[in-house]
Amino acid sequence: MPNSAYAKVGEVLTFGASVGESELAILLLHGRGQSAQSILSWATRIGLNEVHWLVPQSPIFHWYGGAYNAPIVENAAEIHRAQQWFDEILDEVSQTMRKQNIMVVGFSQGACMALQYAWQCPKQIDTVVALTGSLIGESVPSLTGRESENHIGLEVFLRCPQQDIWVNEQSVRESATAFREAGANVSLQITPATPHILDHYDAAFLGGIISAVLER
Repeated sequence: MPNSAYAKVGEVLTFGASVGESELAILLLHGRGQSAQSILSWATRIGLNEVHWLVPQSPIFHWYGGAYNAPIVENAAEIHRAQQWFDEILDEVSQTMRKQNIMVVGFSQGACMALQYAWQCPKQIDTVVALTGSLIGESVPSLTGRESENHIGLEVFLRCPQQDIWVNEQSVRESATAFREAGANVSLQITPATPHILDHYDAAFLGGIISAVLER
């Protein structure tokens, strides 16, 4: 069972193997209006005992207040605070685990945050999985040559349904292109239109990625 029934703001739920005994750590980010407990309950369906799950609870159930495709300045302060928190969580994990065994996964607004974190702070992680999300802002931010070097070899997986009510497919495709051009290994999966929820297909998709990482 998770370390508590419900997460308070600023709390991190954990599940699975302890960080010292696990083969993979996953920072799992919930969507707008959701809770850490709700996305962790979905993740438990994957059933991989070797994983140490870390699931933070965002302030007032969102990571940033505006739209994902609004000018980045509108959400920048909240995004920065969240990324600092993610850094703190993963700094602790990295004391006992290699970067190659650290992954960030998110759904919806959490997927946008996962991609934004991978774009701006790639040194902390090896793999990012975005389930219905894209980079944040009106356009993809540019990188200097030195910054793009940090993305070489980063594993990026994006999965998004067509005609999603919250996340534009074109934004997802542009995000995939940006990471690919920055040197990341990118896998993009556009699926037939489905409701804006996490389902067993998403669980199978993520489970396959986790299994492949564990087998490396």
